[in-house]
This record gives sequence, structure tokens and C-alpha cells, in this order.
Amino acid sequence: MKTTIYSFLCILSVIIVGEAAAQQNARQDTSLQAHIGIIARADKDSIVVRWAPMNPAAWFSGKESGYMLERAKVMNGRTGVFEKVAQEGFHHWTSSQWLQRLLKRTGHEHFDSATGTEHYDSNVKLTDMVIDYEVLAGSLLYDSTSGGSPTLGFNNVSELSERKNSLEMQVAVALLAADRNSAAAEELGLRYVDHNVDAGQTYSYRIYLIKQPRVFRVDTGLVVVKNVPYFRNSKNTITPFEGDRRIRLSWPANRQLGSYFVDRSEDDGRTFQKLMKVSMITLRQGPITSADSEGYLDTTIEDYKPYIYRVYGTTSFADEELVGEVKAMGRDITPPENPIIFNPKEVPIHRAELKWRMNEPVAKDLAGFRVLRGLSHSGEFKPITKGLLPQSARVYYDSTYSDTLPNYYIVEAIDTAKNFSRSFPSYLVVADTTPPAIPNWISGKMDTNGVVTLKIKANHERDLMGYRILRANAPEHEFSSIRESYVDPESPRSRDTVYYDSVTTRTLTRYAYYRVTALDRNYNESPLSAILAVPRPDLIAPVKPVITATHVTDSSVTLDFVPSSSQDVQRHVVYRRLENAKRWDSTAVLSGTAKQVIDTAVKQAVVYVYAIEAVDTAGNRSGYSGAVTARPYPNTKFEGVRDLNVTYDTSAHQVVLAWTPPNIQGVRYAIYRSIGSKGVERYAEVREPGAKRYADIARPALGIYNYSVRVFGADGKQSKLSEQVSIEVKR
Repeated sequence: MKTTIYSFLCILSVIIVGEAAAQQNARQDTSLQAHIGIIARADKDSIVVRWAPMNPAAWFSGKESGYMLERAKVMNGRTGVFEKVAQEGFHHWTSSQWLQRLLKRTGHEHFDSATGTEHYDSNVKLTDMVIDYEVLAGSLLYDSTSGGSPTLGFNNVSELSERKNSLEMQVAVALLAADRNSAAAEELGLRYVDHNVDAGQTYSYRIYLIKQPRVFRVDTGLVVVKNVPYFRNSKNTITPFEGDRRIRLSWPANRQLGSYFVDRSEDDGRTFQKLMKVSMITLRQGPITSADSEGYLDTTIEDYKPYIYRVYGTTSFADEELVGEVKAMGRDITPPENPIIFNPKEVPIHRAELKWRMNEPVAKDLAGFRVLRGLSHSGEFKPITKGLLPQSARVYYDSTYSDTLPNYYIVEAIDTAKNFSRSFPSYLVVADTTPPAIPNWISGKMDTNGVVTLKIKANHERDLMGYRILRANAPEHEFSSIRESYVDPESPRSRDTVYYDSVTTRTLTRYAYYRVTALDRNYNESPLSAILAVPRPDLIAPVKPVITATHVTDSSVTLDFVPSSSQDVQRHVVYRRLENAKRWDSTAVLSGTAKQVIDTAVKQAVVYVYAIEAVDTAGNRSGYSGAVTARPYPNTKFEGVRDLNVTYDTSAHQVVLAWTPPNIQGVRYAIYRSIGSKGVERYAEVREPGAKRYADIARPALGIYNYSVRVFGADGKQSKLSEQVSIEVKR
């Protein structure tokens, strides 16, 4: 056997070294090194130590040489001297020991190890199907069919790989037996219970092969444990998933537990029966994480009968611990067969006839049917039947369907456990010839880039599908469609009421004209709306005004001008600057039809330059008119009117001015008027030299009127404007 093991290990070593050299430049001593794992735990008055070789090479070496276990005390963080716990080490049982144990456990009375003669009662047989881990461990040690030792003579790489997998499986099964049964662990030489320990003392244990193999090295395993009572607390929440004649249990995986058993009680916990003869083991790649779970599926139950489950887990020390307990029962979650629905149709007196059928045989637990209606085949469906229709129902008449919206129907079959199945949706075709109402405009506006914003007053038809926008360059022209917004009535876009268009602004056509129609889901179209004229933005500057005359006095400058001839002129702005200055200042803002302006904020003998600019309703400016100059002459005293007052004749509806005339012959009077806050303008003239009053015969509108009077002499001299008087005209 030694020669065989050595030969196998030589081959295995060559393979390992060759693969390592091909994949990475690893050191030879690292690639030819095996490992022995070791764990320990305190248990009342003892410490249990378990160890295990981690690959087939270490396993066969351990079987051949045995293991040496040493112990040392750990004081203040320092490890003392290691001492052997057993001078002869630990070895697996001999074949005689194992066979004698087997015969005793299976009912054989005794065994003569010298002659190999067995004496047993032939009526005693193994009937329990639970795995006997002691028998399993012995068979792995001595059964010739188990592949107990490696041999040479492989024909190809495939046979070598198969043999390698077989050896790895043998080691895994042996270690499983040691984990699940303490006797099997001792039988394999992989367990020791140390009773020579002190309470609260920390110990360090190390395990190594008694004899190292020649080809590779098996390192030493080391574990530190404190002798304090072991607290078993593996309990977790067991989550049940209740199904139809089945219950699935799930609980978090625990790296301390290697396998599980499940017990079940059918009498409210008074008695329990095991549900499996062998423990459950979950094979994983890599370490257990918090997301991993274990589970068990019980398919031997009755629905609506309560069961209590207890889950137990086993540790590597062969301890059995309660994981948790849960109560659950199976429930009927299987729905009836889907109804098969036929196309609904309209029948007289505004009803929709809906028929369906069920394949035979119909489920015995069928409770009835329910009819639902929706606006689309994939949208929300709402019940239209009150309660359940009977099991025998195969037709239903709906008198509440919509004439304008789509009508989709489904039929639900419901059983006594409230499980239900649905038919495919079916569409009711409804004849609709009523068009939507005529749409109405809210507004239309065009910006300077030619972008037109159109707003429509929303239609309220439930089956409205959208609008069609039409445009023309003149109201008498034919309108052409420029935009259609038809979408499914269920879409919010079918209710859009703001639309955009783009047109040119470089045209003599003053307006763009629009009309709109509405369509429903059956393509019924409303009549055309009223015409909406959207003005194009005014980008043309108005014509410049022309100053025709200037009149100066010692206190004012009067400009006569021809206003801009553009129709959309809104105002005239008067500008003034000093003769040698460059900056223009605005001095007055006049109406679009004004023809004269008087500047009284002047100084005598100062030369002023004047210009006038026209502004239209779009804010376009004409630019300055031709400039004129004016110089108020030095002051010469010229008497004006005195005691100016104003009254309103309610019977004649006239504003009457009265004053005391100056003691000068051959004078005339100029009347100036303004309304509200507007600038004062020359309004009328009285040529009678001795006149003392003036009646404004123009029937005035309501508001505040302001008046002043200037006196002109025969030689062209003129007085200053009198003080201003005001009157408010009321009803």
C-alpha cells in the first residue's frame, strides 16, 4: 500500500507542478503543500477537538501515518509549551475493530478475529433506511470497491481525471460522516474529547501528521479555544410559503450548520415525525453569505390542514440544534380554467350581448363568474356585475356600455377559494355617427420669428381623438391642413389644446388665418371652426415726421410739423439738444396725430436743436426727422391776461374761460389746452382785442381740462403763458 500511495502522490505532484508552472511562476514548496483543518469548542467539562485533511493527498497520508495532537495553555496572550495529549497519536480503527463494532450494532453476537468466523442470529436484519455513518466510515476505510487507495495504470488523461474526482468524493463523504456522527469521527481518527481541562482556561491545540510524506508537505493545523460553556443559539425565523398541497420552508443559511433535518407535527405539536431519512446538504461554491438561505419543500400535505414544522441542523461536532419552528398549512391557489369569450355584439334596446364557454370537465370548486369592462385591452378593468354570476351562466347583457368610448370585456371564473382566471379581452364594436362639437379659439399670437402659438378651448367629448389645424393666407382662400394631433383617446395628448406653427414674416400679407376641426375615435369630424386671424409682427419702421416751421419768443419755441403718415403710428417723441452738444434729450411725447409742440423750458438767447421721431404700435422707430434750430429772443415785457378763471356751464355743456385783458391795443389771445396729464397744445384763438372770455363750444368728454392764455401784440410780441387753470367735467 505504501508503494502505491507514494506512486500516486508522485503522479499527483507532477500534475500539480506542471499546471502551476503553466499558469503562474509559483514556488515548488508552495504548490506541494497540503493542509489540515482543525476546530474546537468547549462543552461543559471538556473540549471537543475535530480535525480534517483538506485534500486526497493529505487524507491518504493521514490514514497511513496517523495524526499527532498537542496542547498548550495560553496565559496573558502567550502560548506555553505544547504537550502531546496521546503519546501514540490518533489512528483510524483497524478492520477487526470496525467489523466487531459493525457486528455488534447489526445484531451479530460475536466475531472471532483470529479465524474470521462469524456467529450471529440470522433473524436480525437492518431495516432502518437512515444512513449509518459508522458503517459508511468503515466502508470508506476498508471496502475494496470504495477506491480506498490510489493505483497506477491509467490509460489516458480522462481516466486520471475520473480517478481524481472519485478520490475527492471519497474524502468528502468520509469527512461528512465524521461531521454527522461522533463515533464515525473517532473511528476515522479525526476527533478527540479532552476532559483534562480547567474551567475558563484558554488552550491552543495543534495537529500534524506523525510522519510527513516524502513528496510533499502537510502543514500543521492550529486552533485556540477558551473553556467556557458553549452557548447553542442557532434559532432563526422559519419562513413558510403556503401553496396548493405543498409548503416550502426557508431559513437563513448558517456556516456553523452543515446539514438539516425537518420534523412535522399534525396534532398541534403533541407528536412529531421526521420527514426525511437522510439529512439535507446544500452544496455551494465559496463561503456562506448573509444572502444565502436553506429550504425544504413538503408535498405530502392536505390543503387547509395546519402543520407545525421543526428544523434541526447538525454541526461539525455532530451536535443537533433546533433552528426554528413554524406553523403553516397548504392552500388552494389553483384557479379554474380560463373562460373562452366570444366577440360581444350590440342587440336591441341598447344592450351588449356577451357569451363565453368553459371546457369540460368544469372544476368542481367553481363558484361563479364575474364580468369586467375596460377602455383598452391592456388597461384597467372594472367589474360591471354585482356579485357573482352562477356556475351555469354563459351569457351576460350589458346595458351600461359607452357609445363614445371603447368597450373591452373580460370574464373571470372564480372558485370557492377566491382563485380566479381571466379570459382574453374582447372588443365591442359600436356604431358611432355623431361628430364632436365645433372647436372654439381662445387666442393666437405670432412672435418676431414667425412662430405662431394657437390655443383652443377644449372639447369635452369622451371619445375625442384630437384636432386638425388648417391655415390660409386670406380668409377667402382654401384652407390647407398643417397639423393633425390624433392619438388614442386614453392618451393625455388627445386633450392637448396648445399648438404651434411657423410662418414667414417677410410678406405683405398682414395676417395668417387659421381654422380647426375635432375628430373622435370613429373619425367623425366636426364642422370647421370660425376663422382666427393672427397678425404678423410689424417689423417696418414708420415714416419720419417733417418739421415745417419754428416760432420763437423770449420764453418758448413752437414747432409745427407734419406727423408720420404711417397708419400704425402710436406717438411722436420730441428731442432737443444744445447747439454744440451731441446728446439728445426727450422733451415731450405727443399723440400720433399731433402737429405742433411748444417748448417752454428754454432760456433766452440759447440756441437749441430739435428733432422729432415717430413710434408705431409694434415699437418700431422711424429715426430722427430733419433737425431745426431755434433761439428764444431776449425778454421784453409784454403784459398778459390777469385773473384767469374757468367754469363749466352745465346747461350749455361748455367750458367758459374769463380773464381781465391787458391795457394794450390791437392784441389777440391764443388759448392752450391739455387733457389730463398730456402736454399742453395750442387749441384756439380769440382775435377781439378787448375780449374777456372764451367759451369752449366742443362738447367735452368727462375728465380734467387744463387751460392757459397767451397774449399776442400787433407787432408780433407775445406775453408769457398765463398760469394754468383746471376744471373737471363730470356728469
